[in-house]
Parts: sequence; structure tokens; C-alpha cells
Amino acid sequence: MSGLGRSLTAEEKDNGSKRWVKKKFYRETRGVKVSGGQQIKSGTMLTRRGDKWKPGLNVTGRMHLTAVCDGEVYFTKKRGGYNQSVTVINVRPSAKAKQ
Repeated sequence: MSGLGRSLTAEEKDNGSKRWVKKKFYRETRGVKVSGGQQIKSGTMLTRRGDKWKPGLNVTGRMHLTAVCDGEVYFTKKRGGYNQSVTVINVRPSAKAKQ
């Protein structure tokens, strides 16, 4: 029998909806996780999957940027290649971290 008159089963309908939700959730989890002036602890994730942001002082990583020490987050702009600017994420160490 050809599949032209066949109706979808419940399992087939359910699989399609799961795929869409998974993709939507993936898009929502990317980006900056902290704001400027916010106090953070060592090991805090600052961004996820970001090409727009680069690590600065007391920050490590390439795609996922994390803080190396406790302190305050601040952003700076840096001149990139071909007339573009890049946002650099830095952490200013707190007084407790300096001791």
C-alpha cells in the first residue's frame, strides 16, 4: 500500500515536536550570562558559544568564557581586523581575592 492515505501515529507526531523544542532551547542558552558591574565568583561562566566576545584580564576560554578569580565584571572595546570592533570581557579582582 502506498503511504499517501496513511495517517501519522502518535509517536511520529511526538518526535517532531521534541526536535523543534530542542533547537529552540539551544538558541536560548547562548550569549552573555553576566552584566557589567556584577560581582562574580571564580569559575563563573561569563558567556556561552560567543564569537562576539573575547577573553580579557582574569578570563579564560575560547567559546565558553569563564572567570579565573573573584571580582567585578567590566567590558571594553578593542579594535579588530577590517574596521571592526571586538568586545573584551574582563574581571577586576576584588579586595578579598588580592589578599
